[in-house]
Amino acid sequence: MKQLQLGFFSILLIAFSSFVWYRNYKTPIDKALYARFLDEFPAVKMPLVINEEYFKSSKSKRLGYDYVQFIPALRRGEMSRLGPNDFFAKGLIFKNDKCAAVVYADQSLRHDYLSIRLATYTKDGTMITEHELARRGNQHATIQADGTIQLTKLNSPNSVSVLKLSPDGYLVENGKNIGVAKRSVTDKTQEFDEILESF
Repeated sequence: MKQLQLGFFSILLIAFSSFVWYRNYKTPIDKALYARFLDEFPAVKMPLVINEEYFKSSKSKRLGYDYVQFIPALRRGEMSRLGPNDFFAKGLIFKNDKCAAVVYADQSLRHDYLSIRLATYTKDGTMITEHELARRGNQHATIQADGTIQLTKLNSPNSVSVLKLSPDGYLVENGKNIGVAKRSVTDKTQEFDEILESF
Protein backbone atom coordinates (compact mmCIF):
# COMPACT_ATOMS: atom_id res chain seq x y z
CA MET A 1 0.00 0.00 0.00
CA LYS A 2 2.85 2.35 0.85
CA GLN A 3 4.45 1.72 -2.56
CA LEU A 4 1.15 2.54 -4.26
CA GLN A 5 0.94 5.87 -2.39
CA LEU A 6 4.57 6.67 -3.18
CA GLY A 7 3.99 5.82 -6.85
CA PHE A 8 0.87 7.99 -6.96
CA PHE A 9 2.67 10.98 -5.41
CA SER A 10 5.62 10.53 -7.78
CA ILE A 11 3.29 10.60 -10.78
CA LEU A 12 1.48 13.63 -9.35
CA LEU A 13 4.80 15.44 -8.81
CA ILE A 14 5.94 14.69 -12.37
CA ALA A 15 2.60 15.84 -13.81
CA PHE A 16 2.69 19.07 -11.81
CA SER A 17 6.30 19.76 -12.85
CA SER A 18 5.40 19.20 -16.50
CA PHE A 19 2.41 21.53 -16.15
CA VAL A 20 4.57 24.31 -14.64
CA TRP A 21 7.21 23.90 -17.36
CA TYR A 22 4.57 23.94 -20.12
CA ARG A 23 2.91 27.10 -18.76
CA ASN A 24 6.24 28.94 -18.66
CA TYR A 25 7.69 27.68 -21.94
CA LYS A 26 8.10 30.28 -24.63
CA THR A 27 8.58 29.23 -28.23
CA PRO A 28 11.53 31.07 -29.76
CA ILE A 29 10.54 33.46 -32.54
CA ASP A 30 11.71 32.46 -36.01
CA LYS A 31 13.21 35.62 -37.55
CA ALA A 32 12.75 34.36 -41.11
CA LEU A 33 9.08 33.64 -40.38
CA TYR A 34 8.68 37.14 -38.89
CA ALA A 35 10.21 38.67 -42.04
CA ARG A 36 7.76 36.67 -44.20
CA PHE A 37 4.90 37.76 -41.94
CA LEU A 38 5.76 41.45 -42.46
CA ASP A 39 6.11 40.87 -46.22
CA GLU A 40 2.43 39.82 -46.31
CA PHE A 41 1.40 43.41 -45.48
CA PRO A 42 1.40 45.93 -48.34
CA ALA A 43 2.58 49.46 -47.56
CA VAL A 44 -0.38 51.81 -47.16
CA LYS A 45 -0.79 55.44 -48.19
CA MET A 46 -1.50 57.86 -45.39
CA PRO A 47 -3.90 58.94 -44.15
CA LEU A 48 -5.53 55.53 -43.91
CA VAL A 49 -9.29 55.94 -43.54
CA ILE A 50 -11.04 52.83 -42.24
CA ASN A 51 -14.78 53.24 -42.83
CA GLU A 52 -17.66 51.30 -44.40
CA GLU A 53 -16.22 51.81 -47.92
CA TYR A 54 -12.89 50.41 -46.71
CA PHE A 55 -14.62 47.31 -45.36
CA LYS A 56 -16.41 46.76 -48.68
CA SER A 57 -13.65 47.51 -51.17
CA SER A 58 -10.33 46.63 -49.63
CA LYS A 59 -8.70 43.37 -50.74
CA SER A 60 -5.98 41.55 -48.88
CA LYS A 61 -4.07 38.30 -48.37
CA ARG A 62 -5.35 35.67 -45.96
CA LEU A 63 -2.95 35.00 -43.07
CA GLY A 64 -2.29 31.32 -42.45
CA TYR A 65 -1.88 29.50 -39.16
CA ASP A 66 1.91 29.70 -39.64
CA TYR A 67 1.68 33.22 -38.20
CA VAL A 68 0.01 32.29 -34.90
CA GLN A 69 3.12 33.49 -33.04
CA PHE A 70 2.34 37.02 -34.24
CA ILE A 71 -1.48 36.94 -34.19
CA PRO A 72 -2.53 34.67 -31.30
CA ALA A 73 -6.20 35.08 -32.24
CA LEU A 74 -5.54 32.79 -35.22
CA ARG A 75 -5.84 30.00 -32.64
CA ARG A 76 -9.22 31.18 -31.36
CA GLY A 77 -12.16 29.01 -32.36
CA GLU A 78 -10.09 25.96 -33.32
CA MET A 79 -12.17 23.73 -31.09
CA SER A 80 -15.50 25.36 -32.02
CA ARG A 81 -17.86 23.56 -34.36
CA LEU A 82 -18.22 26.89 -36.21
CA GLY A 83 -14.47 26.98 -36.81
CA PRO A 84 -12.03 29.83 -36.47
CA ASN A 85 -12.33 33.29 -38.01
CA ASP A 86 -10.18 34.27 -40.96
CA PHE A 87 -7.49 36.91 -40.69
CA PHE A 88 -6.25 39.13 -43.52
CA ALA A 89 -3.19 41.34 -43.91
CA LYS A 90 -4.45 44.87 -44.60
CA GLY A 91 -1.37 47.05 -44.47
CA LEU A 92 2.05 47.94 -43.11
CA ILE A 93 1.74 51.26 -41.29
CA PHE A 94 5.47 51.64 -40.67
CA LYS A 95 8.65 49.71 -40.10
CA ASN A 96 11.77 51.20 -38.52
CA ASP A 97 14.90 49.86 -36.79
CA LYS A 98 13.00 49.43 -33.48
CA CYS A 99 9.59 48.06 -34.46
CA ALA A 100 6.87 47.56 -37.06
CA ALA A 101 3.15 48.39 -37.06
CA VAL A 102 0.59 46.49 -39.12
CA VAL A 103 -3.17 46.51 -39.61
CA TYR A 104 -5.07 43.26 -40.06
CA ALA A 105 -8.71 42.23 -40.39
CA ASP A 106 -10.63 39.66 -38.38
CA GLN A 107 -13.39 38.21 -40.57
CA SER A 108 -16.39 36.23 -39.35
CA LEU A 109 -17.79 33.04 -40.84
CA ARG A 110 -20.51 35.13 -42.48
CA HIS A 111 -17.63 36.73 -44.46
CA ASP A 112 -18.28 40.15 -42.99
CA TYR A 113 -15.32 41.90 -41.44
CA LEU A 114 -15.72 41.98 -37.71
CA SER A 115 -12.87 44.32 -36.93
CA ILE A 116 -9.70 45.98 -38.08
CA ARG A 117 -6.87 45.70 -35.56
CA LEU A 118 -3.52 47.42 -35.17
CA ALA A 119 -0.59 45.38 -33.88
CA THR A 120 3.00 46.46 -33.26
CA TYR A 121 6.06 44.27 -32.84
CA THR A 122 9.66 44.70 -31.78
CA LYS A 123 12.33 44.23 -34.43
CA ASP A 124 12.61 40.55 -33.40
CA GLY A 125 8.85 39.86 -33.65
CA THR A 126 7.66 40.13 -30.04
CA MET A 127 4.27 41.82 -29.81
CA ILE A 128 4.32 45.24 -28.17
CA THR A 129 0.68 46.18 -28.48
CA GLU A 130 -2.58 45.21 -30.15
CA HIS A 131 -5.71 47.33 -30.33
CA GLU A 132 -9.02 47.27 -32.20
CA LEU A 133 -9.30 50.32 -34.44
CA ALA A 134 -12.56 49.81 -36.28
CA ARG A 135 -15.55 47.51 -36.29
CA ARG A 136 -18.00 47.26 -39.15
CA GLY A 137 -21.15 49.21 -38.36
CA ASN A 138 -19.78 50.36 -35.00
CA GLN A 139 -16.55 52.35 -35.17
CA HIS A 140 -14.37 53.96 -37.84
CA ALA A 141 -10.74 55.06 -37.66
CA THR A 142 -8.31 57.38 -39.43
CA ILE A 143 -4.55 56.95 -39.13
CA GLN A 144 -2.44 60.00 -40.02
CA ALA A 145 1.17 59.93 -41.23
CA ASP A 146 2.36 61.40 -37.89
CA GLY A 147 0.87 58.43 -35.99
CA THR A 148 -2.27 60.20 -34.78
CA ILE A 149 -5.27 57.85 -34.79
CA GLN A 150 -8.81 59.17 -34.58
CA LEU A 151 -11.53 56.69 -33.53
CA THR A 152 -15.18 57.63 -34.12
CA LYS A 153 -18.14 55.70 -32.70
CA LEU A 154 -20.92 55.57 -35.30
CA ASN A 155 -23.77 55.62 -32.77
CA SER A 156 -22.36 58.83 -31.28
CA PRO A 157 -20.34 60.74 -33.92
CA ASN A 158 -19.42 63.44 -31.40
CA SER A 159 -17.60 60.81 -29.34
CA VAL A 160 -14.08 60.85 -30.79
CA SER A 161 -11.01 59.26 -29.21
CA VAL A 162 -7.53 60.30 -30.25
CA LEU A 163 -4.58 57.94 -29.88
CA LYS A 164 -0.95 58.42 -30.79
CA LEU A 165 1.20 55.65 -32.25
CA SER A 166 4.75 56.26 -31.07
CA PRO A 167 7.84 55.40 -33.17
CA ASP A 168 8.61 52.82 -30.44
CA GLY A 169 5.39 50.95 -31.26
CA TYR A 170 3.28 51.99 -28.26
CA LEU A 171 -0.25 53.39 -28.43
CA VAL A 172 -0.68 56.38 -26.18
CA GLU A 173 -3.94 57.91 -24.95
CA ASN A 174 -3.88 60.82 -22.50
CA GLY A 175 -0.22 60.15 -21.72
CA LYS A 176 -0.73 56.45 -20.91
CA ASN A 177 0.26 53.39 -22.93
CA ILE A 178 -2.82 51.40 -23.90
CA GLY A 179 -3.33 48.10 -25.62
CA VAL A 180 -0.04 46.77 -24.27
CA ALA A 181 0.28 43.02 -24.77
CA LYS A 182 -0.24 41.36 -21.39
CA ARG A 183 2.34 38.67 -22.13
CA SER A 184 4.46 37.42 -24.94
CA VAL A 185 2.45 36.17 -27.92
CA THR A 186 4.70 33.13 -28.01
CA ASP A 187 3.63 32.06 -24.54
CA LYS A 188 2.09 28.57 -24.48
CA THR A 189 -0.25 29.61 -21.63
CA GLN A 190 -3.00 30.80 -23.96
CA GLU A 191 -2.92 27.54 -25.89
CA PHE A 192 -3.16 25.51 -22.69
CA ASP A 193 -5.98 27.68 -21.28
CA GLU A 194 -7.99 27.35 -24.50
CA ILE A 195 -7.61 23.57 -24.41
CA LEU A 196 -8.88 23.53 -20.82
CA GLU A 197 -11.86 25.76 -21.74
CA SER A 198 -12.88 23.41 -24.55
CA PHE A 199 -13.72 20.62 -22.09
